Amino acid sequence: GLARCAHGMNKAKDGVRHRRAAKSKSSSPEPEAASSAKVEEKPKTVIVTNEGFSLDLRHALLVTVALLIRLVFMNYPDQVVWDELHFAKFAGHYVTGNYYFDVHPPLGKLIFGAVAYLGGQVGPFNLRLIGSDYAGTSIPYVFMRCVSVLAGTLTVSWVYKLMQACSLPRATAAVAGLLIAFDPMALVLSRFILLDAMLAAANVAALLAFVKMTKATPLSGLWWSWLSTTGIALATAISIKFTSIFTILLVGVLTLDYLNKCWDLPALSLKQLAGMFIGKVVLLIFLPVAIYLGLFVIHFALLPKSGSGDAFMSMEFQRGLINNPFAHIQASASEVANLSMVTLKPAHQDGGWLHSHSHRYPIYPSGDKAGLVSSYQQQVTLYQFEDDVNNWWQVQIVKQGAFAASPVRIQGHSVLHLRHDDVIRLVHVGSGLPLNSHDVAAPLSHDAQEVSCYAPGDERAPVGQPGHMPKHDLWRVEVLGSTDPVVRAISPGIRLVHLQTETALVATGKQLPPWGFNQMEVATHRQINTSAAIWQIDNHRHSLLPEFKRSLSNGTTSNLTTWQKIVELHVAMLDANSKLVHRHSLSSSPSQWPLVNQGIPFWHGPQGQQVYLLGNPIIWGLSTLALPLLLLGWLVERLAARRYLWHINPIVHRRFTTLVAITLGGWFVNYAPFFLVQRQLFLHHYFLSAILSMCALVGGIDHLTRSYLPAWSRTILLSVLCLASVGWYLTWYPLIYGSVTTKDHLESIRLNGNWSIKTHWNA
Repeated sequence: GLARCAHGMNKAKDGVRHRRAAKSKSSSPEPEAASSAKVEEKPKTVIVTNEGFSLDLRHALLVTVALLIRLVFMNYPDQVVWDELHFAKFAGHYVTGNYYFDVHPPLGKLIFGAVAYLGGQVGPFNLRLIGSDYAGTSIPYVFMRCVSVLAGTLTVSWVYKLMQACSLPRATAAVAGLLIAFDPMALVLSRFILLDAMLAAANVAALLAFVKMTKATPLSGLWWSWLSTTGIALATAISIKFTSIFTILLVGVLTLDYLNKCWDLPALSLKQLAGMFIGKVVLLIFLPVAIYLGLFVIHFALLPKSGSGDAFMSMEFQRGLINNPFAHIQASASEVANLSMVTLKPAHQDGGWLHSHSHRYPIYPSGDKAGLVSSYQQQVTLYQFEDDVNNWWQVQIVKQGAFAASPVRIQGHSVLHLRHDDVIRLVHVGSGLPLNSHDVAAPLSHDAQEVSCYAPGDERAPVGQPGHMPKHDLWRVEVLGSTDPVVRAISPGIRLVHLQTETALVATGKQLPPWGFNQMEVATHRQINTSAAIWQIDNHRHSLLPEFKRSLSNGTTSNLTTWQKIVELHVAMLDANSKLVHRHSLSSSPSQWPLVNQGIPFWHGPQGQQVYLLGNPIIWGLSTLALPLLLLGWLVERLAARRYLWHINPIVHRRFTTLVAITLGGWFVNYAPFFLVQRQLFLHHYFLSAILSMCALVGGIDHLTRSYLPAWSRTILLSVLCLASVGWYLTWYPLIYGSVTTKDHLESIRLNGNWSIKTHWNA
């Protein structure tokens, strides 16, 4: 990306003298640039007005088409789609001011929150499931989706400009933009309330601005402008998702290479070099850091109230939130002890309180006698209403753990406090039955275990005989987020690990059918390091301890500075990210996605309509094949130039190097690190790599056909790419827009058996 560095430096030293010298062919540092400029002096697709404004018709047409195919059917489906369940909910928190926690930085959600507020949202996002109807709510979901539409359209526009900046002709750059415009994954991600379209746009903008900066006259106004834009774009990208750190790494390496080349140019004085270095430090390091930290200041300012994210934070942090009940609770009243009565609720969900009632699980929870069989024991659920006697549980300490301590004497009685690592039995107050789990699939989450209350007779058969169901009602208590081993009410959280199966009690977030009174499912899962396994003791009673009372915080009792809050939040975010390690049925490993082996069903409708996330397998396959060939071609040319095997135009090769550095380098730094990441990875994590691989494919074809093949071959190859892109879009569009289609059509486009496209449904 530094092909014109020397040319720019000469102009910086003495603009008048070098502009005159440029008339001489021998004195021009880049004669090929002058000749190519003559070829493109009056391109057929550019209109120049009398005022000097130029309109690139190819660019305008490309952007218009990209916008239209993203805007069409914007209000459909009028239901929650995939991770809209999370990001639209987070946006709603900015409307209500209630604190939330997420593993990503706040910028994307701040933007959605601003649109939600301006669009008229007046309350929280209360929808709990994918497929929930937006109708009847104040959520302006269409306007919020338009944010992604705009970001997706800008990505197409900036890909076109990036390829032009890498010295590709307009026609070739338009093909690169077209591949992104019609790619099914790019379309789906830019039609819903998701972060991925914004993330891709910011990263592409950063690369575009950086290349533009390297081509501008050093220290000129344009150079400073593009350098500032690069810093702002990098700040925007990292403020949406942490994965943008890889693009920052690429820009950093290319910046060092740029400065190294500048250092070798005698045309630049030491004063000018120092100015360039200081400018890059300020605008590529300090400016992005200032923007990034400033967004967290705004984030905290807009979320002053207690909310669902409280339990992720320290007690001191929570004291700074309005209406947080942790601020003034009497210490002795919050300490849980043997025979304490408690209510429990998930720390990071709004689903309700741990609950049981006299009704049993149906033998066939799905209603299908060929389906899974339950234990037919008493149901355990989450109940949405707090004031219910069936929400209360009695703590019975069975065995003390690593922090065992002697009982204390209160009013002449011994009181044994509950501590970390103690083994307990939780007895349901309403029925007198203990909380139980066993190796029976949960009714909805089949990869988890059913949770029940064990009643006399639930053993079914004597010990040792077929069908015997033993009582497994012991739980190990683990205190989270505190170094104090004593279990307290309204504490950062506890985890209940089922002793017999080493699974954790979790709130799955799934709603039970009418046989469960539409309450929420509770289960145990072998993945214990998940936020769904964190519970909070919400109420506490003990006859020998002081009365438990909440005293709500006014938000002014925390002693943490803003910087300390930012540091604490980042520690919590990184910790939560590190725990997302369990395998998901829809996840895609780094070795899978280039083969288009696994997609994601985003949404299902009642008549077989569905939105399915997947890329164009033809284009993705060719792009994956092009990457090693592009690297091989660059290495061969490099070797040929050094060994004088054949003539290599140095200007053309430098431009080819820029293309390889941006596309192949960008693909590598945004893809290879995922092999080292031990966390859930989905198809959309590779979106930026997919975009850059398509750019590499188009750029490689252009270089090959211009340097070594006849001109007509370029037209044919690029036309084939366009046909493959648009043709697959026309075939796949029902799965982009959720349109009604036939089972036969879906069967015909399901080229891979691993694609979980629904091809059978009730008419």
